[in-house]
Amino acid sequence: MILSGEVSCQYQKNAAENAVRKLCGVVLVINNVTIKRQPQPTDIKQRIEKALERSAELDGKSIRVAVADGTVTLEGTVDSCAARDQAERAVWAAPGVIEVRDDLRVVL
Repeated sequence: MILSGEVSCQYQKNAAENAVRKLCGVVLVINNVTIKRQPQPTDIKQRIEKALERSAELDGKSIRVAVADGTVTLEGTVDSCAARDQAERAVWAAPGVIEVRDDLRVVL
């Protein structure tokens, strides 16, 4: 099954894929849904940094955030794969994000 169209947020793209993946007879899902560009809040970098600092699983000070035209790049270190996933989820929750580049390293 091939999905196409445009949504406002990453969670909507994921929800569409998850909804059809469970249908009887669906063997493969190709998710070509795109995230439409929205006006980006001027304080998006600060919002993401604060969300990372609030997370109990993350050391927000060890993660650097860069934002350019809807693309957020994360750099730095985390202490587990779960923390890396949490950081990425926090970024996707911010308004105006259309792509996440996860350059975080897991250091045990």
